[in-house]
Amino acid sequence: MSILRKKRLIMAAIAQIILFSGLVIYFYGDTAHAERKFARKECLDCHKKFADKYMSLKSIHGIVKQGKCEECHMRHGIVPKLMLKGAGNDLCFKCHDKAKIGLTQPHVHTALKSGKCTTCHNPHASKGDKLMQAEGNEVCYLCHKKERYEGKAVVHKVLSQGGCRACHASHSAP
Repeated sequence: MSILRKKRLIMAAIAQIILFSGLVIYFYGDTAHAERKFARKECLDCHKKFADKYMSLKSIHGIVKQGKCEECHMRHGIVPKLMLKGAGNDLCFKCHDKAKIGLTQPHVHTALKSGKCTTCHNPHASKGDKLMQAEGNEVCYLCHKKERYEGKAVVHKVLSQGGCRACHASHSAP
């Protein structure tokens, strides 16, 4: 082996050692840099439109108010996709007891049976009480045709005074 070739091998080995040492220092030596680079962000740090839309409303879901988005959503980093931890009402039933909601009653509201609490409730926040998608009878009219009940010459007096809930329970009934 020639002296020139030996020098080149030695120089290449030294360059590799320097490069490797630099990488080790870069990734493991400067922890402040690593902490800045990999700092965990909270959901609302990125989802500012969500915060603007929901966080000032009257009724905010408790877990949303506490910033516990990961109770329902999987952490997704840079993947621009809504990823829920469950489907339909199963996600709601993790926290909301089926018996307290009334699912043990003989007559259960179709929205609950079909797995869509979100038909009536907004899972994040709303302008009205109890995270309702609309207020008063209007929430019922999201599915039931208003004309059938209020669009007639004679309107049921109880309906005009107390609303649908004067006679009907929201979730279920015996």
